[in-house]
Amino acid sequence: MKHLLFILLSLLRSPQRRPEIAVPPIVASGFDAYQKNGNLAAIDAWLAGSARETDDGLQDEAAARMGRSSPSSAACSATK
Repeated sequence: MKHLLFILLSLLRSPQRRPEIAVPPIVASGFDAYQKNGNLAAIDAWLAGSARETDDGLQDEAAARMGRSSPSSAACSATK
């Protein structure tokens, strides 16, 4: 019984190591862009290199959901 108590106490006192969670680089770059330049910069960072990177419709939709105008819609209205 004393041995069991000793083992339990030693387990409770030993620090437990938590596994480190690796954040994918694309996610980290999006969060960095968000901190520096806001929501739309984060979306641009997350879409970088994807097939949707040049999809202005997607960026306009994201901007509309955030209640802001996107750079592509501002450029279109400036040319009209």
